[in-house]
Amino acid sequence: VNTWLEHTLAQARRHAPNHLLTVGWSSAGHAATLSHMVDIVSFHFYAPAPELPAAYASLRAAAPDLPLLLGEFGLPTWNSPFFPHGHSESEQARYYAEILAHQRASGSSGYLAWTLYDFNRVPASVAGGWPWQVGPQRHLGVLRPDGTPKQTAALLHPGAVLDVPPLPPWDRWLKPFWLTVYMVFGLVGWLAWRWLKHMKASRKGAKLAKEGG
Repeated sequence: VNTWLEHTLAQARRHAPNHLLTVGWSSAGHAATLSHMVDIVSFHFYAPAPELPAAYASLRAAAPDLPLLLGEFGLPTWNSPFFPHGHSESEQARYYAEILAHQRASGSSGYLAWTLYDFNRVPASVAGGWPWQVGPQRHLGVLRPDGTPKQTAALLHPGAVLDVPPLPPWDRWLKPFWLTVYMVFGLVGWLAWRWLKHMKASRKGAKLAKEGG
């Protein structure tokens, strides 16, 4: 990959010397690669928000004279009752608030939020075929498929107040997946209680029949 990038950057520089060049690296850990050949260091970030300052500082140390661009970031609001690790719209808003607060304070050259709309359909060839792959890709927007805004959308306005409070620690245990878990365990417990009650009644009936005989 690096060899191909070196060749492509060199050709782009030769044919379009007045155009700014960058590489959209998929993570901050790789973004300093080939920094000597680009005009802007660009990277994607989907890790936990508290990790961004360290990633940004590392890139700034590796490329002190180049602008840093957060080329992609976001948090899906996919919150399935059947699969763990989902996120609510409130969690998305908190994530955006943390990222944007750092962007304002860091001197970053800009950012691109991914993405504007939720999608009604995402091809399996893009996201993978499993529900936990397709679901998050469909729900990365700050607008719902019908165009109504999520809480996050207001944070993207210039000068928006970013004081979104953190969610309480117990909030994660009230997500749809865990409610399903509680329901299943409750049902299993109820069925076990009914079975034990039935077995106890059967043994009692058998004992009375034996004594009566």
